[in-house]
Amino acid sequence: MRSPVRAASEPIAAGRASAAAAVLTLCAALVLLGSQSFGPMAMRDQPRIVSREAATLRINPNAATAAELQLLPGIGPARAAAIVAHRETAAPPAFSTLSDLDDVHGIGPGILREISAFVALPDSEPEPFP
Repeated sequence: MRSPVRAASEPIAAGRASAAAAVLTLCAALVLLGSQSFGPMAMRDQPRIVSREAATLRINPNAATAAELQLLPGIGPARAAAIVAHRETAAPPAFSTLSDLDDVHGIGPGILREISAFVALPDSEPEPFP
């Protein structure tokens, strides 16, 4: 036969288990909400971290490979491929000024501003972008 003390503690143990499950569920919900509040969308207006390679190199978009173009801030695989495709269809040199990159699909004033210090064009100084 069971002792009365043990029988009385069983509901307490079950209550603790459900309370622990509730706390874990609440913590998981807070983590998910926090990741959306402080995730990539919240970082949109923050300065971007640039790789060391891009910080020390100047890249010529007329000659760079897609992998080299991806060292530029804001340029990922899709934009790098778009730059290469545009360069292959345009008359050489495809890009004689920084503003010529604006003709590439997916590149606008914001991207031009980010990459302006890292782009080297033939016979030109770094072109500041407003």
